[in-house]
Amino acid sequence: MIALGALCDVSYGSKLDLNKRPLLPRADGGVNFVGRSSEGNGVTATIAPIDGLPPLEAGLITVALGGSKVLSAFVQDEPFYTAQNVAVLKPRQTMSPREKIFLCLCIRHNRPRYSAFGREANRTIRHILVPRPEDFPSFVSTATVTTIDGRDAPALRFTTAVSNPLLGGMTLVPLQGLFDIRAGHSLELNHMRRAEAPEGVNFVGRSMINNGVTGRVQIPEGVAPGKPGELSVALGGNVLATFVQPEPFVCGFHVAILVAKDTSMSLVEKLWWCTCIYANRYRFSYGRQANRTLAEIPIPMPVAGRAGIERFMKSLPFSSQAA
Repeated sequence: MIALGALCDVSYGSKLDLNKRPLLPRADGGVNFVGRSSEGNGVTATIAPIDGLPPLEAGLITVALGGSKVLSAFVQDEPFYTAQNVAVLKPRQTMSPREKIFLCLCIRHNRPRYSAFGREANRTIRHILVPRPEDFPSFVSTATVTTIDGRDAPALRFTTAVSNPLLGGMTLVPLQGLFDIRAGHSLELNHMRRAEAPEGVNFVGRSMINNGVTGRVQIPEGVAPGKPGELSVALGGNVLATFVQPEPFVCGFHVAILVAKDTSMSLVEKLWWCTCIYANRYRFSYGRQANRTLAEIPIPMPVAGRAGIERFMKSLPFSSQAA
């Protein structure tokens, strides 16, 4: 891993206020204005060129430092201006468009460290850790760069359109096609009796760390704990934080349990699906949670099927299982 500030020159862009700039259609020479939106490559309007302030060059990366979609990162394919609290990154070494898009995805994966209007990224963006370019996965150089439903969504380009010899292409399937969804136990940790092994079981909350486990508790009377191998999914808070639970567990409010429809689904397959589910977190926020829409979340099924997932996952450098 490498600090983002060591990989890229970081500046703070044009620092303009959109409400103080005259709008101008692109067809009449308007220049893209990049704000803190998570849609449309962050472009929220087109404005008239500013005398004495040339637009920033195409090919740079913009990163939202605050707002509800902090760390929304995009490669800008046209010259642009930026709003307040938007960083601009220029890689110190030559990077292909695919590598830049993957870097945007890596930056976005740090979003759980921040919060809207609370802990923003202005002071710490240079210290965010991302993979070194030489350690980028091999599929980055072969990925088919596409958009989804006409939306410009770089974070999806590698989860829905991967071209990899172990995986083939991708088709999207709803989550409920692969898993039965059970409501969690909706327990409150502060009302539970703490207990260590062997009497205690894991209590799974909406945390992003330690597999979501926030303590060990005594099983309440009449509660059937989740079984080893089932998945927990946070429906709010760190929304869509998804983990395979290796031990019996109970869970807190707004945590769902996923049970594989195919009982032969392996651990590495489940880890793949955890990653795919979590990649949809950009659709949600503290305002829009996943309680009602979890079943319909689209996740990518490789053309190579389950065998392809097994081969791909075991080929990764962090896999502990031999390919």
